[in-house]
Amino acid sequence: MKFRGVAVPFTLAVATGVTTAYFTSKLIARKVSRALTEPPPYKVSGPPVSVVIPALEEEDYLPALLTSIANQTYEPIEVLVADSSSDLHREQTEAICSSFGAKYINVPILNISLARNEGARQALGDPLVFVDSDCILAHDYIEQVVYALQHGYTLAHGVDPNIDGLFGAASVIGGVWFKPVTHTSRGVAIWRDAFWGIGGYDEACDPTEGGREDLRLGAMVKERYGLGSMILLPGACLVTSPRRGQRFPLIKSWERARGVRNGRVIEIER
Repeated sequence: MKFRGVAVPFTLAVATGVTTAYFTSKLIARKVSRALTEPPPYKVSGPPVSVVIPALEEEDYLPALLTSIANQTYEPIEVLVADSSSDLHREQTEAICSSFGAKYINVPILNISLARNEGARQALGDPLVFVDSDCILAHDYIEQVVYALQHGYTLAHGVDPNIDGLFGAASVIGGVWFKPVTHTSRGVAIWRDAFWGIGGYDEACDPTEGGREDLRLGAMVKERYGLGSMILLPGACLVTSPRRGQRFPLIKSWERARGVRNGRVIEIER
């Protein structure tokens, strides 16, 4: 009887948490989707910002991301796409960039850290914002992270759940409620001097070999500037696609592939 008395409240708590996470994901989805269909409700100006986007066969995702950037409440924003696609995909990606006024940069070597760093080298703005190609930003995402930087922080980022697919609720729990401030995965804003002060993204940290160059960035900022130099903004929202969860049933080892696009594995070129 005592076991049952513990199990029932625990089960109820888990069910309540999952349900709350589900509805939270819907609220975030509604907030972010407005950036795809509505112009920004207002505009604020500040220092020129450069958004750097690494790309690899991202034609299906880039238009949504670039639309959400075009509909930001903040201005001015420079957009740079550092693309490592093959010839056919490169032409399509370059055409998309041209239609949105984004700067296209060809990075033939498959190294996401190198792509991000090359985009940062050619960027004119300060601060820098690094966003993955399969993200969508809420209207005020860049406004919020830049505001935090202007008020003394070295690095700022927001919550980044995957609100679609099987793991949507779990992603809200991990990507919103309990996301560590050092989990610098997507939507990271950082001052240029601080970024190069840590050497940029670690190009030796190869994701195809299990390395997380994005989390390494947060660790380096913490080591160099201290934990208090970083802030996680729960009100700054972006969402990511569910494709990262597709890799597990398709390949035995993530190290054998560069990525997954629409169920197709992109093998490492050796």
